[in-house]
Amino acid sequence: MRTNDTHESATETDTAHLMAGAHITFDELATELSAIELRLRQLARAAEVPATPVELADVIDSLRSTASSVRENGERMGLLARIVDGEVPLVTTFPTGDPWGVAARASDRQDFGGPAIVLRNRRRAPVRPVSPNRSNRGPSTCKALREP
Repeated sequence: MRTNDTHESATETDTAHLMAGAHITFDELATELSAIELRLRQLARAAEVPATPVELADVIDSLRSTASSVRENGERMGLLARIVDGEVPLVTTFPTGDPWGVAARASDRQDFGGPAIVLRNRRRAPVRPVSPNRSNRGPSTCKALREP
């Protein structure tokens, strides 16, 4: 039975245990999502041998698929945490050299509250961390990891 997704119970609105401060950080989000992913994969594994002989292949596949989606979101939050911490250099232009973001529209971002970080919701291959010596590898395919 499905419930109304817009209804929030008191348990759902109590998020204090998820964060150390007044607001959740990207690092905290990544950590929580990682734990949720692990739990979903454990449930899928346990569902392979239920106490009652019932075919749960569809449920197991759904749990694993959901875990993969949660992992992608966790990785995205981890990348955002690294960007905010200054560990990942951001590119200021498109590969053609044209500026991106509001600069491409000749508007001043400060008028709109300062710089923004925008992630695309696309599936990509895993990104390798930036090593001090990248000369033996080809150029990175991730714009966030390419130096300007």
